[in-house]
Amino acid sequence: MLLIQVEIWLYPKEFMDTADPGYDYGVFSLDTNIGDSLGYFGWTTSATAGQTVQVLGYPDDKPQFELWLDGGQLESVGDLMRL
Repeated sequence: MLLIQVEIWLYPKEFMDTADPGYDYGVFSLDTNIGDSLGYFGWTTSATAGQTVQVLGYPDDKPQFELWLDGGQLESVGDLMRL
């Protein structure tokens, strides 16, 4: 069995105080590299123009708790990626 601990958990105080969706995010750090044991779901830190990508999440402008998926081919790759 793989036991994983969260070392650092960061989130905006504004969300905890007001539940404002504009602050609905968090970041955490684990004590081990779980990708080495569990895989990376095909994720990569490198991308190339023409590569097909997908984005999954809960957009603020959609009904609450509604999960959305979108994707397409990258037109270009730079500091920002554009579909």
